[in-house]
Amino acid sequence: IVIKSIECGAFHNLALDINGKVYSWGFNYDGQCGDGSVDNIKIPKLIKELKYCEIVYIKCGYHHNYCKSKEGLHFMFGKNQHNECITDDNKIYVSKPF
Repeated sequence: IVIKSIECGAFHNLALDINGKVYSWGFNYDGQCGDGSVDNIKIPKLIKELKYCEIVYIKCGYHHNYCKSKEGLHFMFGKNQHNECITDDNKIYVSKPF
């Protein structure tokens, strides 16, 4: 795996490889690692929800993330206490990219 970009949040990280795949690791108590859980991740793990998209841009917030695909799709996940993930459904966190 060849990594072309790394982003750091408060206590979590995202990495983007040259094939457009995204990996995450770190504290995950708000779902910011995007694996559908709130369990911490000790080593980089592929975000399975994004594996069918070619991601071209990643950005970490303090406890949330944003990814953009080559096709122009936008994905957000992580803490949503103040609607950071733009869900309008009163969820406190979003544990999978949508």
